[in-house]
Amino acid sequence: MRPFGDLAPFSEVRRTLERMGAPVAESEQLPLLRSAGRTLASPVCSHLDVPNADRAAMDGHAARAVDTNSGAQLAVVGRVAAGQDAPAPVREGECVEVATGAPLPAGADCVVPIEDSDLADNTITLHTQFLTGQHVSRRADDLRAGEPLGEAGTALQPSLVAACAAAGIDDVEVWRRPRVLVVSSGDEVVPAGSGELKPGQVYDSNATALTALFEATGAIVERTPIIRDERPLLAAALAETDADLVVTIGGTSVGRRDLVSDVVDELGDVYLHGVAVRPGKPLLLARIGERPLIGLPGFPTSCLMMGYVTAKPLLERLGHTTPSVRQCAATLGVAVDSPRDKTHFLPVRVDDGEAVPTFTFSSAVSSMAHAHGWIEIPADIEQVAAGASVTVNLY
Repeated sequence: MRPFGDLAPFSEVRRTLERMGAPVAESEQLPLLRSAGRTLASPVCSHLDVPNADRAAMDGHAARAVDTNSGAQLAVVGRVAAGQDAPAPVREGECVEVATGAPLPAGADCVVPIEDSDLADNTITLHTQFLTGQHVSRRADDLRAGEPLGEAGTALQPSLVAACAAAGIDDVEVWRRPRVLVVSSGDEVVPAGSGELKPGQVYDSNATALTALFEATGAIVERTPIIRDERPLLAAALAETDADLVVTIGGTSVGRRDLVSDVVDELGDVYLHGVAVRPGKPLLLARIGERPLIGLPGFPTSCLMMGYVTAKPLLERLGHTTPSVRQCAATLGVAVDSPRDKTHFLPVRVDDGEAVPTFTFSSAVSSMAHAHGWIEIPADIEQVAAGASVTVNLY
């Protein structure tokens, strides 16, 4: 066993993550219906005018504005619904019944809403006068052919997908999703759901949690079989991959069988090992070749918390994804002591605006399962009083 050396401040972790790995350089063409949540790799422009013709913006009667005034009577000479071709042109003293979205007949330049006229014997009597363009959606009022919809780097939110669909776009060029390899290790770790545990064994809840987190971040996740505590097996698992990021679980502490740091040092470069945080001190940041590697602690709370604050933002950058930050304001329900000179990530549950700590110990999977998120207490603060205003980072 060998103790940690000087622990890196968490500010150094953030700086190191910013230089670990470049965003993926490959793109792919994707059908629009499968593109939601992805990031544009090239600009998109409207293929057509939207709307592609003058349309009625109200249910009523299309008419010539010059013929409208209070008490005027217009003969109804036809009707047209949305999706139908417009009938013959409207002439002086005439109108055509139209539904919302129906194309405006030639000659008509306004729509008289149903409630603004009386209908009898195929003739409407108007209550008021109307202006040219009133209650009409003009061609290209929404989008013009060739108009930019999104630049490269824009996230394809549902609203942008809708605009692309309306603009006649069938597929888009997006950055491919980053690939992450999750490597679980430990003689005591067995696959979740693999049968009854023997004394000293634990199910691999960490890999299950990280897979869910990384996939929600937009990554493609590959998992190795659980690696036993043998140096050649771990070295082979870390070296033989084309992933954009490798994330190891366990084996980053300082015990005799904690092999990750030594193996990574042989294969590549360790940026830092041991961080002044709680929980998650055994965190390791490194690279093998040009591939970034994050070594997460094996204790469930330490593993998942460090997954949120290190692996998730790195994957977002690799995948050209806009960082997702969900926060809420709360007041702290109880006074909290924070470790001296360590950044403290404290899981909390938010009830009626009050943040209640759920942390029990780093090896407890329930600490984060019972929480809605966490608060970050800076390293220079040793106590936060009950009732203090805090910002909760939500899962």
